[in-house]
Amino acid sequence: MARFVVTLLMLLLCPLAHTNSFLKCTLGEKVVYTQTTCPNGYKRQQINYQSGIINEIDLDKESSKEDPLKVLLKKGTVSRGKLLKLIRSEIIRLKREISFNKVVKNGELQEIERNRYWQDIPANNPKYLEKIKQIHQHFDSLNAINQAKIKALSKHYLQIDEDAKG
Repeated sequence: MARFVVTLLMLLLCPLAHTNSFLKCTLGEKVVYTQTTCPNGYKRQQINYQSGIINEIDLDKESSKEDPLKVLLKKGTVSRGKLLKLIRSEIIRLKREISFNKVVKNGELQEIERNRYWQDIPANNPKYLEKIKQIHQHFDSLNAINQAKIKALSKHYLQIDEDAKG
């Protein structure tokens, strides 16, 4: 293991190595690192490094050429129970987002109020009132979109649940 770390560090720090990937060739206990090809009979792994992050790819494994989404769609539809669970979790996520938006909105309003106070700006200043109006409009529109999504998802949930019972 120590040899692996030393070899890896040497390759990372070597000024002659201009590429950011190399091959790790393994045969039993014997490990060889190369930038060309592995000898016959060795297991091959490609090691990529960039910005201190190392990614190992097994080249001997047959990779699937099919898109995972297409594979999922070929298998058929998601079960009703799973679909209902996914819809419920999305509704919960949207409700949490609405709550989060309320917290952020209150923070923004407090920040504007503090700035107004410390800059001795009157509460009826048009710029101050415009900023408050913009914040209310922005967060109210976000929450309205989320409410519409919740309503649509709830409708679909009830329809799927009724179809399952009926």
